[in-house]
Amino acid sequence: MRLPSDERGLANLWLRVRHRRDRRIRTDLTPAERLLLARLACDVRRRGGAAFVELGSYLGASACFIAAGLHRAGGGGLLTCVDTWRNDAMSEGPRDTWGEFHANVRPWERFIRTVRATSAEAAAAFAGPVDFLFVDADHDYEAVRADIAAWFPRLSPGATVAFHDVFYFPGVRRAVDEFVAPRARAGGGERNLYWARF
Repeated sequence: MRLPSDERGLANLWLRVRHRRDRRIRTDLTPAERLLLARLACDVRRRGGAAFVELGSYLGASACFIAAGLHRAGGGGLLTCVDTWRNDAMSEGPRDTWGEFHANVRPWERFIRTVRATSAEAAAAFAGPVDFLFVDADHDYEAVRADIAAWFPRLSPGATVAFHDVFYFPGVRRAVDEFVAPRARAGGGERNLYWARF
């Protein structure tokens, strides 16, 4: 994977995110994790990947950085953001975040389409292979396992997958350890974000 290896390269990519307000959107992703998502998306796009899926989009911070990676790779590709935007599994409690999400991702809307549905509903209706899958939805073990079962059959050969909250939520870690890590050809991470390629 062609990722910038020095701090200067990371800083340059961070600064190239066209809209600095993207860095201020409320999220549990660290700056380094957001940057890693942009770098992974950029690499997948440069390898010819065109279909990107995010499960759990909340207020759009991660979507903006994945879109920034698509932009940096020369455009093309489309990120499908899947969420109910009702905070079903969020610790802050239920609320509708649909409007906030759309306001935050507006500068990147040419790279993003939204599917307001559950993960299972969206997977059943999704056509074509998935080149990049980011899972950051319900962190319960059964829910993560269901996301894997629904979406992994749609992965293209060489697809990249990423999971957030792998180290803070035992359910996410268990599902990744059981169903993802043993099949990975390559992988890595940044703090609480794990990625793998098959």
